[in-house]
Amino acid sequence: MLAPTLVQLVKQLLADGQLSHRQIARALDLSRSTVLAIAKGRRPEKQRAAKPKPKPVDDDVTGPVGWCPVCGATVMMPCLACHLRKRFEQDQAAPPTAGPEEPLELELSEKHRRRYEAVVARRAKSNLALEAKMKSRRTRAEVRRKRFRPVCQTTPRRLQVHDRVSSADPSGPPHPSLRRFAS
Repeated sequence: MLAPTLVQLVKQLLADGQLSHRQIARALDLSRSTVLAIAKGRRPEKQRAAKPKPKPVDDDVTGPVGWCPVCGATVMMPCLACHLRKRFEQDQAAPPTAGPEEPLELELSEKHRRRYEAVVARRAKSNLALEAKMKSRRTRAEVRRKRFRPVCQTTPRRLQVHDRVSSADPSGPPHPSLRRFAS
């Protein structure tokens, strides 16, 4: 896009008639086709309206900055990530059905009606199998989380150090830096 002052200068030089289109283009570092378009009036006079700049996301957020109780991140409350994660889980929990539950009002011949009913039954069966598979995946993940979580929480650091001291040399006194762990 050319500056309006440059377009006015081209028009003025063309009106003077002392320079050719080629000389004007070379002097103003424009292409000859641009000078020709300005001379024939093909360039729009009005400037295009500038696109409005999008508002920064920070202007829309009204909540205070704080720790999210769910994910633990420092965010503008309410936490958008947790909200979206919750919506995504809700959408995953209820998969859309493959088609209408009621049979369509179709006038089919006996052969085609049996084929249609078989396809609908097969589709319903595969949907049930898919739902069961997804449910078992969630269950296995929950079991895995429950299985590994207590292992990390049952052995505090003090017990581990005390056991090492007593098993290393049970007859002698513990090292001075470890006396506070010995009972």
